[in-house]
Amino acid sequence: MRIRTTVGLVVGALSVLVLARPAAAQDVKVDFTAGYQYFRFVGYYSDKLPTGWGASVAVGKDRVKFVAEVGGNYGDPVKHQFFSVDHFVEYYDPERQVHTFQGGVEFSGPTGRVVPFVRLLTGVAMITTYGNSFSWAVTPEAGAKIMATDHIGAQIAVSVPATVHIDGSAAGFRFFAGIVIRK
Repeated sequence: MRIRTTVGLVVGALSVLVLARPAAAQDVKVDFTAGYQYFRFVGYYSDKLPTGWGASVAVGKDRVKFVAEVGGNYGDPVKHQFFSVDHFVEYYDPERQVHTFQGGVEFSGPTGRVVPFVRLLTGVAMITTYGNSFSWAVTPEAGAKIMATDHIGAQIAVSVPATVHIDGSAAGFRFFAGIVIRK
């Protein structure tokens, strides 16, 4: 009797797990987002990086998702002009670039046509001017997903990225506007 009871419990438990997995998988949402982002350093650095892109994948339940995000922002070369002896001299700094590779968590409001959300991301920022400088980045973000259908919509967000590296720290303001595809 003991073997039969044990086998019955094992088979019952496995069948409950196997049957419950498809039901649980139906609640998982995957949001792919890609679009334009504007970035500006604030504080000591005041560079604008107006040309940018961002992409993210958010996977999880209705209210809590795990997020992976990458982005790149590019500034214009900075022109310097000074007077030297008997003429003006001009030179350009190379354009500043910031690339971020971050992951974190997203908390969102109730599902509907407009879904507000907040994110906390952390990861690596690569800042390039004369060479590459790697920094630790933390980015709190807030925004909304505006769904036109159940699967396609728009996302707008603002964030305040902060980077810390051995030479100091920098903060910025970032605006994102893009397209959301939900699976």
